Amino acid sequence: MFPGTLINDTWSQLSQYYYENVANDHPFFDTFVMGFIIIGIAKSKYSVKWQMAFFIYVILQALITAFSFAYTIYYSKKKLNLNNKILTIILLLYCVIPIFPLAVQTISKDAIFSWAYVLFMINFIEIVRTKRRIFEKF
Repeated sequence: MFPGTLINDTWSQLSQYYYENVANDHPFFDTFVMGFIIIGIAKSKYSVKWQMAFFIYVILQALITAFSFAYTIYYSKKKLNLNNKILTIILLLYCVIPIFPLAVQTISKDAIFSWAYVLFMINFIEIVRTKRRIFEKF
């Protein structure tokens, strides 16, 4: 699926960023992040093709998403004390279920911060698990 898949909204967002005519029908922050990265790379003197800009964006998104998934396994081992067999199953599910790579290679406002929701859920679980003792430190 090289260089990545852009949905209709993404084309609109990139057009808004490129022509500096940002409207409120898409999240501003998403439009600026995607536009800054993709259009910034595409217009640079080091990259002459849009496909390379899309690919670099997808690689960045994949690295951040992989980090968040790896952190779930780390958290499950250290804080939830899950055994290695369960952690291996979780890792295999991350590797085998096609929704994860399909979401990562999609350039859209829905996928851009999906990794943030994973980290949010880990923190939410930690708050519930510790019965909010985490806030007593502050």
